[in-house]
Amino acid sequence: MKRALCAIALLLVACTRTPAAPPPPTPDPNFRPESQFVALGCVTCHAKGAPYHDKIKQCAGKPVDDVARWIRDARAIKPDTKMPTFSEMLTEAQARQMAVWVQQTVATAE
Repeated sequence: MKRALCAIALLLVACTRTPAAPPPPTPDPNFRPESQFVALGCVTCHAKGAPYHDKIKQCAGKPVDDVARWIRDARAIKPDTKMPTFSEMLTEAQARQMAVWVQQTVATAE
């Protein structure tokens, strides 16, 4: 009886666990975030000295996946933002690579 109760308890614990987050998308080896930052026009608003450089600095301490979601579709998060949507131009993996690069490079530029 005791074993049956233990087995039921273990089953209940296993069934109530939160599923693990999916692994991040596989990086695109041909994607160059620094080149795309220029090609997509991000540099116009977010480079050092540009009007929204202070805004991009705010992403430095945020989770990479949150920054990647913002990069791909900022308007889905904040409909009145002036930031364009890049979901048609960047895959999830590319947006994640861009987010990491922005956090390490652009967001930390003084």
